[in-house]
Amino acid sequence: MTVQQTSQLIQLILNAALMLGVCVLLWGGLWLRHTALADRLKTLHLDYIRLFHTLPVDEHKRDCRDRLQTLRRQQRYLQYHCRMAKRCALVLHYALLGFIFSIFALAARCLFYLDWLVPVSMVVFTAGTALLLLCVGLALMDIQRFQVQSSVRRASGFSLFSARILKWGRTRRPSRSLPRNRPRALAPADYPSPAGVGLTTLRALDKSP
Repeated sequence: MTVQQTSQLIQLILNAALMLGVCVLLWGGLWLRHTALADRLKTLHLDYIRLFHTLPVDEHKRDCRDRLQTLRRQQRYLQYHCRMAKRCALVLHYALLGFIFSIFALAARCLFYLDWLVPVSMVVFTAGTALLLLCVGLALMDIQRFQVQSSVRRASGFSLFSARILKWGRTRRPSRSLPRNRPRALAPADYPSPAGVGLTTLRALDKSP
């Protein structure tokens, strides 16, 4: 094997090793995302069970049922994203195996004079690169959909909160600005007559010295 062939094999091995490192980094990010989604899903499940067993029977029962439906929808969303993260990790595992096989095939070509190992390693390397790009595309689509769903849930929660505030304001009894014990208006019979006023004045003059 000539020096030029050896340098080409070394370059191919370095390319495969570089793609293997990229796969490892991407797999670490997917693992962290899946762990965070699993923890969030577990928390939502515990909240759902706790709220379901403490369902009240008063006027707040409808609000609790709405909360239960919201938690159930969030659980479905998180379960979908967890499945997508698992699928991306599965595709990435196949890409990792492809790059590892390509490295070992090129290393075996350096040791043994088997020329067919080079095209086989190139085919496997191309397949691994395609799987890596597919995994990146699926992960980006899943992240974009998760962000859109999160923004929609925040907007719907804000609109529901506004509707409840408006309903509460309409059903609330207006406060009384005047005191409860208002002074009773005088009837015409309660006013003193002129004759009575005159008599009272005469009596007061008679009593005076």
